[in-house]
Amino acid sequence: MGGIVAVTDINSFNDRLSRINSGKQWVPEGVVHQTAHQRQGRNGVFARLFRTISLPMAFGIGVVSVIIARWARFAIYGLQSPGADVAIETMLIDGVLAMALGFVIGQMTALKSASQMLAKGFGVTACVVGMHLLVHRAPDLFTELFSPEWVNQIITSTDRNGILFLSFPDLPF
Repeated sequence: MGGIVAVTDINSFNDRLSRINSGKQWVPEGVVHQTAHQRQGRNGVFARLFRTISLPMAFGIGVVSVIIARWARFAIYGLQSPGADVAIETMLIDGVLAMALGFVIGQMTALKSASQMLAKGFGVTACVVGMHLLVHRAPDLFTELFSPEWVNQIITSTDRNGILFLSFPDLPF
């Protein structure tokens, strides 16, 4: 009896292989079967629009991540000590916190492609080295976010027209 089952199984297997090779699939009754079609997901209008605005969004997430990281550091530790090393205590800590926060926000918003991660990195870098320029231009806004003492410390310890270590005295704004 075992020999008859084996021959039937081989015939059934060969029949299935023939159908697969011919491109015809057997679909059981009552099962909804759709033929494969090309998805418009990656080339559709909305996908192209999202790709167009995703890089500025990712850059913005990087900038906002730095502001949140600096606010959190200020809320926890208060004002930075006057003799502190700006490169280590501000740029490095805030940059690492912002990259971690940007990564989490990117995972939640599906902005996680290589180009979007790079744009977030550029946003973090731009804000880490240039946020003080915004503080000089809009001190009232940052007074609302942080404190008047923090804004005063940033304004007195940074150059109004410089990117931390570089100075551009002829900037028009």
